Amino acid sequence: MKTNCYLAMFCALFSMPVSIAWATEPMGSHSEIVRVFRALWGDDVESKVDVIDAAASINESKIDALDAQLESLGVIPITSSFISAGTITLSTAGHYTLAEDLTANIDITASRITVDLNSRSLTGVITIDGGGSDIANLELYNGFLLPPAPATAPSAGITVDSGVSKLSIFNIILFCTDTSASAVAGRSGMEIAGDEVNITNCHITTGAAGNAGNVVGFAGGDGVELTSTSTNAIIRDCVISTGAGGDNASNFSAGRGGHGIFVNAASSAQITA
Repeated sequence: MKTNCYLAMFCALFSMPVSIAWATEPMGSHSEIVRVFRALWGDDVESKVDVIDAAASINESKIDALDAQLESLGVIPITSSFISAGTITLSTAGHYTLAEDLTANIDITASRITVDLNSRSLTGVITIDGGGSDIANLELYNGFLLPPAPATAPSAGITVDSGVSKLSIFNIILFCTDTSASAVAGRSGMEIAGDEVNITNCHITTGAAGNAGNVVGFAGGDGVELTSTSTNAIIRDCVISTGAGGDNASNFSAGRGGHGIFVNAASSAQITA
């Protein structure tokens, strides 16, 4: 900051009709600058420089205070230390960012939470659920979600409860691993039961079902299911590939492949390519 002030003074000198024999060494120190200015303006230059120094110090203090304020409002890095019993629970409003590739599930249980996957991979599933309370104003974006192969009836890669509203999900690559377990359905990409959920620019690959044996085959996972409690959902600019249904014995029907988007009695949904 002080250097900038001195440079501004030097620039002003070039317009003055004064000849100065500059020293051959660099003019960087405080004493050298004062010596040159004294030759121009007399002994009172020291007080002038002190005034400039004081102003610079005040500005630097203001900048430091602003930096501290920004840090207090900054992002919260999600690391392995957040994992408890295989789950990361986000229950306080804030802007979170995935600081490393992690294997864990994420539960979002409060309003005003933003989760930036930060172009990293989360091997697990994400559940957004207020636990009986309504939650709103949420964002999930920018990364890879890799739900593992299910051994039992699977939840979706992203599950949104009916008490959730005003949620944006965008720029997510979601890849569900196929199951090899017998008579288990493929994992779906997203199951949306909330209100005003906006899903944009996502690439979703759902899981294939396991072989069923002597029962009717199970279905592959759906890309996005909008349940009967979902209202005003928007899905746009997404690519969805669905998993195959499970095989079975010859005297039973094979399972169907997954639906791309399954509007299951939801109301006022908007879907665009």
